[in-house]
Amino acid sequence: MLLKNSCLLLKQNLKFKIFKKFSRNMTNCKRLAAFDFDSTICNENSDIVVRNLLPSDVIAKYEICHKYDTTGWTQYMQGIFELLYANNIDEALITKTLNDIPPVDGMIELIQKLKELNFDVIIISDANSFFIRTWLEKYDLLKCVKEIFTNPGEFRNGLLTIKMYHVQDTCQLSTINLCKGQILDDFIKSQRSNGVVYQQVMFIGDGANDFCPMLRLNVGDSAFCRQGFQCARIINMILQGQPYKNQTYNFKADIFKWINGFDILKIVTNSAKS
Repeated sequence: MLLKNSCLLLKQNLKFKIFKKFSRNMTNCKRLAAFDFDSTICNENSDIVVRNLLPSDVIAKYEICHKYDTTGWTQYMQGIFELLYANNIDEALITKTLNDIPPVDGMIELIQKLKELNFDVIIISDANSFFIRTWLEKYDLLKCVKEIFTNPGEFRNGLLTIKMYHVQDTCQLSTINLCKGQILDDFIKSQRSNGVVYQQVMFIGDGANDFCPMLRLNVGDSAFCRQGFQCARIINMILQGQPYKNQTYNFKADIFKWINGFDILKIVTNSAKS
């Protein structure tokens, strides 16, 4: 069994099986790998890392009056960026702080290999475009990523300003500003209209908001949830027949737990060789 102790396939009966092999002629096939960013590609939550540049008492005072929930994270972070500006924490320090966030082990190698094997690689994240692009530039990964779907962010006169990616109220699994499943579906449809049909889709993530896009994957696709994180806990509940947000769900895609990027990389590489 491939990666028996680290990359395990979850089944309805909670047994594990080997990940189905990709087509032998992988380099001639077009496939899609969609990634979350925070705690999936980089090994921290970039919002929290940058927020922690503020003194703890400033954060505590702010949170007394600015509680956040599933509808308010973008607004919450905009307030944090305004506090950073007021405390003379500038773009240079924020950039350095972002660049100091380490990658998840093996993720750089995985993304590079996927690009080599003719996968389209996209990122769908509830961070912001400034954070993601800054970090990817540090590791020379922008050239490997076809598109980034996230909340727009840019510095204006020294203040980092972000906006919601979109406003949605149709998906109860997602926040108002970002439904990753809708974004994934829309991208696949857009590509199809341009003559690109993906033979297989992979989604790699860790958080609760990665559950929606994984749920929308089809038979033959693959959902990779990071072991020990919220998405894996939700999926374990689902596979045991328990409801999530008062509803039960069925998965079409194969589901895997992973610890680091090397787990996924070994499967992709071995499948390409077979």
